[in-house]
Amino acid sequence: MNRSLLLCLTVVSLLLSFAGHSEDKRPNILVILSDDAGYSDLGSFGGEIDTPNLDELAAGGLRLSSFYSNARCSPTRATLLTGVDAAHVGFGGGVVGDWVREMPFPAHRGRLPYEQPLISELLGANGYQTLMAGKWHLGGSYIKEHVKQMTPTWIKTHLGMELTQKEMELDYLGLPPQRGFQKSFVFHGAQGNLFFTPQDKHQYYEDNQPAQLTYDYHYKMHCYTKTAFNKKRYGGCDGKSGNAFYATDGMTDRAIGMLKQASKQPQPFLCMPHTVHHINHYKHPSHWYKNTLNVMQTYNTLPMVAIKD
Repeated sequence: MNRSLLLCLTVVSLLLSFAGHSEDKRPNILVILSDDAGYSDLGSFGGEIDTPNLDELAAGGLRLSSFYSNARCSPTRATLLTGVDAAHVGFGGGVVGDWVREMPFPAHRGRLPYEQPLISELLGANGYQTLMAGKWHLGGSYIKEHVKQMTPTWIKTHLGMELTQKEMELDYLGLPPQRGFQKSFVFHGAQGNLFFTPQDKHQYYEDNQPAQLTYDYHYKMHCYTKTAFNKKRYGGCDGKSGNAFYATDGMTDRAIGMLKQASKQPQPFLCMPHTVHHINHYKHPSHWYKNTLNVMQTYNTLPMVAIKD
């Protein structure tokens, strides 16, 4: 079945779901994906951590009480955006969307196939403003724009595969701006330091260009991790205090800005996949969730805490 036919069939199904709404009453859509959080972590689902703001959203919105996750970050977001089983779109068997982990098998490709429509493309084709702020982690890269710098790593990590012009183009087409998101602020990878000071290099993109981060908040930063690898990779901010970009605040602020701009026109669709739960030694500012540290220690998991001054 070709991409156009798939698109038409899915659009029909989507529009039928709005049959009870007149055109000017179609819902505004906000999807918040909390990376690797448990079903009952939120207060609205009986969790142990106080999450009053998210509980309020749940009370006034739609709770997906029969939503099936795929036990890992990338497969779950692949299913969420495509509406099909993760194995049908390259994320079977727990495959994740890291560029250096791609495999030459359709079910384990680690990159969304371009012929599979995403909800962003379907909604955009039907008048929605499609926005994304958060973690992508569904494959793709800018290798076609950085051939000399990125080719050695590609060859080393893609055994049995051939780097062709078509392959580089498909990698480019695998990124959010080419997958129906009219505006995006994203981190393409799995994880990384959640804190960046003005002196640090970062990997955030706004649309197809490196993003300009803002450093509006002052934090006291602490890294609770014991292994040498994690201390080296994530612990550079440990014990520091100063103005910084913190992923949760930065993504949320950017999402709010997008919504404010989108409110000038009808029907925004915002996908907001947070990354903070993915790295268990990072955590939201401690004054947001007063019970978080006790809960994490119960499960022998020590977080990173950002205290906003």
